[in-house]
Amino acid sequence: MAGRELTGNHYLSFPVVEQRDAAIPEIGALHSALAGVLTWTGEPLLRPVLEVDGSAVELSGLSWERLDRWIPQARGRIGSDCEVTLTVCAPAGYDPLIRGAFLDVQVRNASPRARRARMVLRVHWRGTDLHVRTGRPVAGELRMAGCAGAPGVALELGRVPFGAALAVAGKDESTLILAGREGSEPAERSGDWECAGQPGRALLADLVQEAELPPKRTTRFTYYLALGRDRDSALAGIGHLARYGPDWLLRRGRLALSQLVRKAEDPSLSELLNRNLLFNHFFAVGRGLDDDRLHAVTSRSPLHVPAASFNEREALFWTLPALTLSDSYLARELLVHAFESFSGAPAQPARYIDGGILAPGLVLDQLLAYPLALDRYAREAGDDSILSDPLVQDVLREIDAALYNRLHREVLLAETELLSTSEPADFPYPTFGNVLLWCYAQALPRIWQGEEGEPPPGFDGAADEIAAAIWQHCTVTVDGLPVLVSSTNLTGDAAVYDDPTASLALLPHLGFCEPDDPLWRNTMELLRSEAYPLWHGTSACPGLASRRTPDHASLAALAGELLGVERERALRTLRSLQLTDGVAADHYDVRTGATAGGAHAAALAGLLAWALDRGAPSPAKPKRKR
Repeated sequence: MAGRELTGNHYLSFPVVEQRDAAIPEIGALHSALAGVLTWTGEPLLRPVLEVDGSAVELSGLSWERLDRWIPQARGRIGSDCEVTLTVCAPAGYDPLIRGAFLDVQVRNASPRARRARMVLRVHWRGTDLHVRTGRPVAGELRMAGCAGAPGVALELGRVPFGAALAVAGKDESTLILAGREGSEPAERSGDWECAGQPGRALLADLVQEAELPPKRTTRFTYYLALGRDRDSALAGIGHLARYGPDWLLRRGRLALSQLVRKAEDPSLSELLNRNLLFNHFFAVGRGLDDDRLHAVTSRSPLHVPAASFNEREALFWTLPALTLSDSYLARELLVHAFESFSGAPAQPARYIDGGILAPGLVLDQLLAYPLALDRYAREAGDDSILSDPLVQDVLREIDAALYNRLHREVLLAETELLSTSEPADFPYPTFGNVLLWCYAQALPRIWQGEEGEPPPGFDGAADEIAAAIWQHCTVTVDGLPVLVSSTNLTGDAAVYDDPTASLALLPHLGFCEPDDPLWRNTMELLRSEAYPLWHGTSACPGLASRRTPDHASLAALAGELLGVERERALRTLRSLQLTDGVAADHYDVRTGATAGGAHAAALAGLLAWALDRGAPSPAKPKRKR
């Protein structure tokens, strides 16, 4: 059974490239003004069709590989005497003038006689969807248009703020364009033309290139894709790409990719690490086609729901560390953008990419994401210049005040409304969130740059008192043994639970305790035993589930275990998983290891890659005081 590939850059995303015929069902791009991902869709949107001497050639027998782990390329023999190499390349690297991709088909005639080839790229544009948390069709007229001197068609949306167009074109003006509406005979198009329709009734086009195939020679057919705010800018982008040509674009893309990948300590994990690192790099962040600004999202793939929304946990705790590994300059841009655009109303469960609130509430973990992400970025990137940014320091002051206002009146613990998974907390004072508060107090001397005469931050020197409060108040006795709880009301009620996205298993990694701390070990023995119904420890693919999906394990929890004492067990499980397209998914089936929900989880792919790369660092000295 044929599989599929995916690829993309920070402008265009190709969530699926079908191996059976190299078809591309949809192409996506972030749109800042619409605060989501636009996807041009069809049945499929693009399909390459090759004819040799008047007979169609099947592309189903090609063998696929990934150049630099990211660029899909297929090779194979077609018929008795022709060889084909097909490449789908969205050049990596940041260049606001290269907002596109290309499809390149090279045909080698291995016979001693000349042949004739006809290459057709079939466009079937059924409509365009907007994905935020869910997808829905974009209302308004569809316009397929061409301009004189441009060898292609523009798929332009009508009545969209600031415009949106995807252009598809051949390599030069010799490309024949046949276009029309579904149900009618396509007509040859040239000069300035337009064909309009409504969503649901497809607009069709064939972009035809013909050439002789000389004996023992290779002939190339290239098609370009480019984004723009309207047909003019998209078609102009095609011309810009064509001036560079596919060879230069491919070299540039491969060079950029070679600078992103990491060498795994265990060679057998290299493919998994880099596959997810690159997926996070290109699908968890992207640039708006209408403004070129960088945006962090859950995923640019519509296969993941939710898709193009923002929250601090995913952007700052999962994506930012992975970007710091692959491209620290891009990581800094993301961090600054988060401080600029989202810190005014921080810690909401979900936000639009333009900063608006999508789902209201407050998650304590995400409020702490700003200072903790700042501290980790400055240390891991070796870039403490960001600490001198006046905006950064102003936000730290606001966060410090907001945290102080959430403290209990008598106990130095902060309250939350929601857990990291956005589900309501059983009780107001979460253990994991307050461990992060302890981390914040530990980080303050490194990140705080107070002005002359300014009083110290509210949590200055408070780390020991916070730790003591956690050990004293965030515990209960179960079967005669003290264990840590998920949350408490500080008046005797508590919940024993382990949030997979903020697991108590991470406490030694955070430096809060040592792995041999008796209370922490009691907690883990309980939460990883048959007595805990959300732990699937005896399954073929063990893992921790959440209350929302009790029958499937969380990949976030498994990634967290890579950072702790159970790393080897987690690696065994990870090697047994059958993740869709080899990239992170929210949940996996504990019996089969197959993706069980949330495929193409791009932000989570960053956590997985970072955890694989970092391993289990030595824990800090004991901080426990009672």
